[in-house]
Amino acid sequence: MEEVTVAELKRACANGVVVADWEALWCRKCKYLRPKLAKLAKTMPALRFVSIDVNAAPYAEVTAAGVSKMPTIQLWRDGHVVGEIIGASETAMVIEQVEKLIRENTDIHERHMVDVDAIPLDTRGKI
Repeated sequence: MEEVTVAELKRACANGVVVADWEALWCRKCKYLRPKLAKLAKTMPALRFVSIDVNAAPYAEVTAAGVSKMPTIQLWRDGHVVGEIIGASETAMVIEQVEKLIRENTDIHERHMVDVDAIPLDTRGKI
């Protein structure tokens, strides 16, 4: 997952779909969830997955995006938030919720997804 600023997020989602993971270095749930989201991102190469460090972003921009708890995962489409998941009680459940959010708000379906386990290790990088 690519780390971006709030301004870069806004540019990236202006004419497309972006999954944004708002996180903080001090957040243990964020650290645990990040590799799971990175793996999900590899299964959906048509979508852009990014992360934003709330401690590095101006407070006004973070609150303007509606972020108040970590982790917050938002689906942005054409410059607007179309859905979000706040908190991470169980990582597997959060990943399922993110997948559902993507299916409901994009034209990405299972037939468009890549089976990460089928990709040879030397070509899939770190997951």
